[in-house]
Amino acid sequence: MTATRIAYILARYPSRSETFIHREIEAVRRHGIEVDVYALKVGEGSGTVGEATRRGVISLTEKCTSLLWAAARPAKLARAVAAITREGINDPIRLVKSLRNLAVSAAFARRIKKSGARGIHAHFSDEPATIARTISFLITIPYTFSIHAHDIFVDKPGLSDRIRYARAVAACTQAAADRAKELAAPELRGKIHLVRHGIEQLPGEDQPEADREPVVLMVGRLVEKKGVPVLLRAVKQLLDSGREVRCVVLGEGEERATIEHAIADLGIEDAVELPGWSTPTDARRWMARAAVLAVPSLVTASGDRDGLPNVILEAAKARLPIVASDVGGIGEFVRNEITGLLIRSEDTDGLTTAIDRIMDDQGLCRRLTEAACEKVESEYDAYTNAGRLIEAMEWCKEGCT
Repeated sequence: MTATRIAYILARYPSRSETFIHREIEAVRRHGIEVDVYALKVGEGSGTVGEATRRGVISLTEKCTSLLWAAARPAKLARAVAAITREGINDPIRLVKSLRNLAVSAAFARRIKKSGARGIHAHFSDEPATIARTISFLITIPYTFSIHAHDIFVDKPGLSDRIRYARAVAACTQAAADRAKELAAPELRGKIHLVRHGIEQLPGEDQPEADREPVVLMVGRLVEKKGVPVLLRAVKQLLDSGREVRCVVLGEGEERATIEHAIADLGIEDAVELPGWSTPTDARRWMARAAVLAVPSLVTASGDRDGLPNVILEAAKARLPIVASDVGGIGEFVRNEITGLLIRSEDTDGLTTAIDRIMDDQGLCRRLTEAACEKVESEYDAYTNAGRLIEAMEWCKEGCT
């Protein structure tokens, strides 16, 4: 029997900051579903660029031909344009951007129809989900999408409309699911499903090295919501108290220059490293060496915040103690004094104290890391949660293992 085929619509692929998507796709494939990736931009990091059909490779000829093909289906095209217009009527920039994507949406639609895909799944509710909806209208196959923290905590019009036409929607944290249900019309709330992300449970990778160094590790994009300045101030306090400590921040982003200036202003240049992005292997090596993972996330003025950063799951698997802010869905995994130490957002003193405790109390570390590792193994397995996604999105009616 022919396996089910699903088309994924992504903003970029691959992406260093969205490795959870690559991991999800691979886990879905292991369930016997064939996945084709359509990306709006070429990314970097895990995944093979060649396996994605990118917007940039669609020729002008194909765009024009595809628009004519769509125009030959006037009722379907009108429905797609009407939906785009409704959600962009008060946002001319968004409206122009969405209309400009019509040619690419039509080209993707023709390719997806030819592939025999039975469904479309988008990650993030903005541009990818809008394109998925347009494709769904044009070729009459269902679409689903996954929402993430930025989708629902930063004001974005049209979310309820996209949920209305979707068959189902996945949220990776309970906080995200609850917020999406608040934003959606009451009759649509049943379409929203909690489906947690997962990590690979690779044998032998959860054993730490015998000796850990006095290193505070942070992994993530250098953007405002990650709260890097809070960590830098905590490092300054630790150093001033006589604590021997180094801070390593793995990641890259728009706030690098601001962070470099903050390091200089605090006079902690000798104690802080900004190596940029690391490979997954290098990140795991740092997790085996460091004394604690710091996740000082905060809520920005726009409302943007983290969901549950996947680095928390990876640290738990590596038995690295975790100190994190109680923001977004972080508290769903980091239970204070159980699976980690949870602090208030932007609480520099609280972060300093928590890091001190971790570095001084091996018994506490052992208790926290054992509980965190048990939780990630029981609730955040990539293959298991991919199966839950397949079931919740109703992709696999037949032909799957």
